[in-house]
Formats: sequence, C-alpha cells, structure tokens
Amino acid sequence: MVLLVLFILIPLIEIALFAAIGGEIGVLNTLLLCVASATAGVMILQRQGLSTFFNLNEANSLGEVPIQQIFDGFCLFIAGILLIIPGFFTDFIAFALLIPPIRVILRKSLAGWVQVHGFPGATTARARNPDQSQSSYTALDVEYEEISVTDPDDDTKKIG
Repeated sequence: MVLLVLFILIPLIEIALFAAIGGEIGVLNTLLLCVASATAGVMILQRQGLSTFFNLNEANSLGEVPIQQIFDGFCLFIAGILLIIPGFFTDFIAFALLIPPIRVILRKSLAGWVQVHGFPGATTARARNPDQSQSSYTALDVEYEEISVTDPDDDTKKIG
C-alpha cells in the first residue's frame, strides 16, 4: 500500500515542481537542469562504483566487515539512479544521499530498526541461544543404513 501511494505521490510532486520551477526560470533552463542532473548521476555511478569497490576490498583485506562501505555504496548508487530520473524532488533526495552526515544518520537509524525488528528468516542457533559462544559448535558424526522396501507382488518394484 505504501509503495502504491509513493508511485502516485512522487510523480505528482515532480509535475508540480516542474510547473513551478519552469514558470520561474523558463522551459529551456528547466530542461538544461534535468540534463545536467542526469549527467551528474551517470558520473556518480561510474566514479563512486569503483571507489566503493576499492573500499570494500580494503576493508575485506583488513578483516573488517564492510557494512559502512556497503551502505555508503548503496546510497551512492541510489543517488546516481535518482539523479538520472528526471525531476527535482528525486534530485533533492539524491543530493541528500550524497552528504556523508546524512548517510551516517540513515545508517544508524536503519541499524536501530534492524536490531528492533530483525530480518525475517535470519535467526540462527546462536541467535536463539545467546549463552553459547561463537566458537562452540557441535559436530555430529552419524552413520546410516539405506533401507528399501519391495512390493510383495513384484520383487523388482521398490516402494518409497
């Protein structure tokens, strides 16, 4: 339901902003701003994609979990996509995602949300039993015997 509202509301906001800004600065300048923001979006996708890849490799080589780099890379990817989409409202959101302190606030708020709500299906044995340490795993050595049952009327036909 929320996505449906967003798919209806965002284009309406964009149309209203196009009309208001186009009336103030003119149609040609409005179109030039759209082309400039799309060009900036493509450049951000190219440049930041490589930068994020190198940051991920660096964090991985140090043995760290690159959560910050992954989140920043995702935000920069979304910002690039939003800049390519024509519209001033999406450009505003994209420029907000380009500001590092805003990404930090988003990351912390999402981390708090994930800690409260969690991810469905992400429970593990360690999550259910917090008394166990991470290094205490139990290995089971199991022997089995395969049993097949044949049809009493036909010895060549297996059941089950």
